[in-house]
Amino acid sequence: MTIRKEYVFIAVAIIALSAYLMIKKSDRTGYQMPPVSALAASDITKIDITRQAGTITLEKTDGQWRILPDNFSANMDKLTGMLQALEKLTLTTLVSESGSLDRYDLGDSQKIRVRAWAGDDLKRDFDLGKTAPTYQHTFVKLPDKPQVYHAMNNLRSQFDETVEGLRNKIILTFNPADLSEVSVKSGDIDLKLIKSQVQTESKPDTPVETGKKKDASETPKEPETVWQTDQNQKADKPKIDRMLTTLSGLKCDSFLNDKKPGDYANPVLSIQLTGKTEQHLTVFEKSNAEDKSHPAVTSDTPYVFTLSEYQVNLLKDDAGQLIQKDTDAKIE
Repeated sequence: MTIRKEYVFIAVAIIALSAYLMIKKSDRTGYQMPPVSALAASDITKIDITRQAGTITLEKTDGQWRILPDNFSANMDKLTGMLQALEKLTLTTLVSESGSLDRYDLGDSQKIRVRAWAGDDLKRDFDLGKTAPTYQHTFVKLPDKPQVYHAMNNLRSQFDETVEGLRNKIILTFNPADLSEVSVKSGDIDLKLIKSQVQTESKPDTPVETGKKKDASETPKEPETVWQTDQNQKADKPKIDRMLTTLSGLKCDSFLNDKKPGDYANPVLSIQLTGKTEQHLTVFEKSNAEDKSHPAVTSDTPYVFTLSEYQVNLLKDDAGQLIQKDTDAKIE
């Protein structure tokens, strides 16, 4: 009988302890999941990214995202990632209720504070720490609260940025199909290419029966688009297509914020593009022989920037091969 009573006591104790833990867990779960308000990425109009060294502010004005206070155009690929992360912010687990924040990179010298507004309403405000060992979560903390949570995804990589990293580095944009003239100068090369339409010879169709005789009819072909010089020398189509494709979404390596376009002379490559608008790219000699990039300017941005030596050499090589070498024939 005594043994039976002990078993009953143990069973009751286990049930009571389980019930306590369930209630405790339920209370803790309700507490550890602070509400995260709904927010659409398209409604966000301003983002602040604050470190100990200072704050980067991005603001949407007239549909365009800019980096303040210099009004730099923002890199939309990176900004889209930020906006989606802010929209989908999800807290999953309470990691710590108190203790050292430095172990989570949430101390004052390591944390990244992120705030986002929709108009005048502050919709997001949290501190980012390091990425969890699984790389599937990030340690985060809410303002003026000691608790540390797991948030879904690697948010640190989305917001761990500098002004230079967030700038839009596309410095020339156009549709190659809209161009009518291209002028290129580089060393001994001085070319002006004009786009024109050339009618190619028609080929007979298969003879068809018409009454008692067969007629061979011809179907006119669509005019061919060609590039040629003012002396009617035909350009090498693959070469000019490659050059224009490279130029149409040209990205720079970095910006030279302390330089102005007037600080440079003696270009090593100049390209003038005529279409719906007039656009140009001018590349200058490297400042030092050891440099791996060239300073350059375009009509699309007021800032001096750098292009890699590889990019410049590729454009110069294409410029030197624009005229077909395998024939001296001219377009009549």
